[in-house]
Amino acid sequence: KGLCNCYIHLKTKIMISYMAAPGVSVKSVSRRRLISIVCEEFGISIDKFIGPRRDRQLSEARAVFCYIIRRRTEDTLMKLGELLNRDYTTVLHLSKKGDALIETCRETNDKYKEIIARAFGENQKNQINLFT
Repeated sequence: KGLCNCYIHLKTKIMISYMAAPGVSVKSVSRRRLISIVCEEFGISIDKFIGPRRDRQLSEARAVFCYIIRRRTEDTLMKLGELLNRDYTTVLHLSKKGDALIETCRETNDKYKEIIARAFGENQKNQINLFT
């Protein structure tokens, strides 16, 4: 285990799919690409993202990633845990934390919208703004 196994998982070309609204084509993005986008938005490296540190910025980035991936895929918590080198209960906790952060923190909400726009080509500006 360790960082090497995570790196191998990141190199796979397994795709993420999600159900789109009627009349909208289904898009997909690789897990590696989504991690890359999240890391760019939060200003962290991929090595730190999948590493053992638990700094606030890293934790928030992982939480947003888990929130997105849980809602866009049917991946199991165990599969996501393997990808992040984390236990499945940690992935569940991060997903719930991501939900809370996106709903309560304007900065995280803005980053989430930008990640979705970049990864899936969706314009989140048409959705209800929680902070107006």
